[in-house]
Amino acid sequence: MLPGCRILFFAFLFLYGPSLFSINRSDSLKSALVKCTVKQQRAEILCKLAGIETGNNVDLSNEYARQALKEIEKELSGDASRLSAKLYRILGLNYFYKGHNDSSIIVCEKALAISKKMNDNSGIAEAYNSMQMAYREIGNYLKAVEVTTLAQRYFEKDNNLKGKARAILNIGILYGDLKQNRRSLEYLNKAKVLFFDLKDTAQWANAITRVANVYMELEQHDSSKVMYLEALKLFQKINHKRGIAVIYNNLAGLTQVCTADESLMYYEEALKARMELGDKVSVCMIYSNIGSTYINKKNYVKALEYLNKSLQMAIEIDSKENLPHLYKMIAGCYKKQGDLNKAFDALKKYAELKDSLFNKESIEKIEEIQTKYETEKKEQEILLLNNTNALKGAEIKRNKAEISKQNQQKIIIALVLGFFILVSVIVFRSYRMAKRAKEIIVIQKKEIEAQKNVVDEKQKEIVDSINYAKRIQYALLANESLLENNLKEHFILFKPKDIVSGDFYWATEHNDRFYLAVCDSTGHGVPGAFMSLLNIGFLSEAIKEKEISKPNEVFNYVRKRLINSISKDNQQDGMDGILLCFDKTTKQITYAAANNAPVLISMNKVSNEVCELPKDKMPIGKGERTDSYSLYNINANEGDIVYFYTDGYADQFGGLKGKKFKYKALNELLMLNSNHKLSDQRENLKKSLEIWQGNLEQVDDILIIGIRI
Repeated sequence: MLPGCRILFFAFLFLYGPSLFSINRSDSLKSALVKCTVKQQRAEILCKLAGIETGNNVDLSNEYARQALKEIEKELSGDASRLSAKLYRILGLNYFYKGHNDSSIIVCEKALAISKKMNDNSGIAEAYNSMQMAYREIGNYLKAVEVTTLAQRYFEKDNNLKGKARAILNIGILYGDLKQNRRSLEYLNKAKVLFFDLKDTAQWANAITRVANVYMELEQHDSSKVMYLEALKLFQKINHKRGIAVIYNNLAGLTQVCTADESLMYYEEALKARMELGDKVSVCMIYSNIGSTYINKKNYVKALEYLNKSLQMAIEIDSKENLPHLYKMIAGCYKKQGDLNKAFDALKKYAELKDSLFNKESIEKIEEIQTKYETEKKEQEILLLNNTNALKGAEIKRNKAEISKQNQQKIIIALVLGFFILVSVIVFRSYRMAKRAKEIIVIQKKEIEAQKNVVDEKQKEIVDSINYAKRIQYALLANESLLENNLKEHFILFKPKDIVSGDFYWATEHNDRFYLAVCDSTGHGVPGAFMSLLNIGFLSEAIKEKEISKPNEVFNYVRKRLINSISKDNQQDGMDGILLCFDKTTKQITYAAANNAPVLISMNKVSNEVCELPKDKMPIGKGERTDSYSLYNINANEGDIVYFYTDGYADQFGGLKGKKFKYKALNELLMLNSNHKLSDQRENLKKSLEIWQGNLEQVDDILIIGIRI
């Protein structure tokens, strides 16, 4: 994504359609306000002014909104309540522009509560639609998806076409955040057509900009620039300053088709517009982007000037998320200037801030989980105690009644005939025992049902938690667009044994190299998933932060990190895996292999041959050997296929005798399938596994990846 887009792209989410951009109406509304003396009418005029100024002057918009709320603070009519909800939504949008995301969510929830009380579907939808921006800004994508979906549902209930179009637009944006580019384009183009039909110029331009952002993500820079310029004309036509500022910022980030001087020109235009709007969050980001551009020009004096401005602004608005990145860039500039003392100080602040943020987040999460657990535990204890006391009281009362009745019967029977005393006692005892047994059975049934409900609820909570963990794990796996951009042709067969997996595939690009890892972490299910997240983190750290380029040295680093982190008590957790590196400059393919070996099938010979490539027989983690991993080359011709797999497929039990499939049979199956398209190979492997496995349980995670060179 373009520099600064993560924050700047929120600036298009207009709540109120064309009314916000009717700048020419501002003077006439101010004149009407001076003449008006009725509170309700004054509040409505102030609300319209607040809406107009949201796109031009955030502070002035806030002032108008607060004045309007004072005018109707004691009014309880439906119109006043509906207007209050709208004003709170405007304040929520303005708080978001100022970088106060918590305040934005709070006032949007006020608007939501008012609209729900009135059963105002449109107002409810608008409130949900407003708060999703802040949730995305703080990185809570799950909540953002939830409220966006609710907004779409309520817009549809109210038959609000414009609102529905904005909800579709937001879903497209969320797919873009999650790197699901095809799905993102599907929703964004649908929204673009709807806004065009509705003649909503601002949102039409917004949708075009979003599509351009996705094209930028796909590295189709020329198409992206054409669409940005198209959106810019539309924003200039309606004099929408915020939209114009965003376009200039995005154009500046098109370094592939713009010169550094051209980028700086665009940034200056964006900065000027943002300052006029009072948008401190975006000003902070643009300062940072200008500083980064000067670093690329090797003008470290100017770079430091703008980076320090961004740093001061970030401290002012308490933007903790941006501070580590700024300190890191500042340290790099001082290092280039030879001022190692200042570079060290900046790096120290970077490390301290990064660690403190991590610790704070971890502690808060632990406290939250623990508090929830203790609360639920105390509630269960209180419920159990109350039930026990109630049963004891009922038992005492019942015994007193039974004793009284028994004594009366004995007296009556003794007076009539002594013979019947024994018979009466036997009948009475039998009746009492039967009744007691029936009561016990009823109580036990209720207790069993209650226990079953508790177990079912806990099981649902556990499964829901694991399913959410699955979404997190899958978000960290190599995304399809990254693989398609770097591989000629490929397939992935991925079948976790449980909901989450210890096996994983991960990819990244760095310094004109493409890396692909296919690994098997210790364990499967939840423990294996935790190990996979840890292993992915260390792989990314080695390549992205430590600038380690050779696959074998990456494995050496990951092994060291694993031993220092989790092997202090002689634990031998880690992973087996293969890390492949495509050097786009030299066209060389290298790899490192720990216990798992790649398989090469040459397609240019008379008969296809299976060649198992070399590997190191030691895991990544604590083991008997600590030798350095070897760096291997793959000498393949165009059209050859390389396969990577973990042990799950070969170790699967099945067949007539319930034995393992084994590696030899797997390699023969790969050779038989090698003449098919890779997409067909995946289906053939999947069907072969299902036939072999039959009704037997899957024993391990299964992962196979095929790549055509």
